Amino acid sequence: MNEINIFLASSDELAEERRTFSVAIDHINRVAKPKGYQFILQKWEYLDASMSAKFKQEEYNEAIRNCDYCIVLFWKKAGMYTEEELNLSLERGNKGEKPFATYILFKEAEEDEITPELRQLRARGNLGERYYSFKDGSKELILRIIIIAHRILAASFNLNLADCFTIKDNVLKSSYTKILNLMEDVPSELRDEFINLRTI
Repeated sequence: MNEINIFLASSDELAEERRTFSVAIDHINRVAKPKGYQFILQKWEYLDASMSAKFKQEEYNEAIRNCDYCIVLFWKKAGMYTEEELNLSLERGNKGEKPFATYILFKEAEEDEITPELRQLRARGNLGERYYSFKDGSKELILRIIIIAHRILAASFNLNLADCFTIKDNVLKSSYTKILNLMEDVPSELRDEFINLRTI
């Protein structure tokens, strides 16, 4: 089995999105595992909660160093530890070390709800090209996670995007039918990106 380890970083204000992320990864693995691929999700809920904040953060940073990819979620604030995890992941990726790529997802918020620290972070010029925004609710986030999973598989194993999950698979049809039926309310660019990934 070819395993891909992903570290999920965010503050606890995105607890619901973190749950959605876990469900989406389980959903994707139902399609990927029969093809010999499996995504392993690492997040702070799974690590030792009995440690002090300082030692827990060191454990999280070590988990990041051992993961293939890092995905960071932001909403209204940029927590100190989340930004530390982002910086570590970007720094190592720029040196060709694990994690090899960092994806940054911003949940949309009213401008007056965003903290100065997050505004400053979003204005940075070193975030790379892998950052996206999504609205409240799970539909856009789930589609974005699936798209990222396709791209990670393609990059990790030198696959064509269309070869990652083919629409001929019955498992794929049954797994994604509900998502396809819910795409009317998502931005057309995201919907088209998702559909194009599933085209043979």
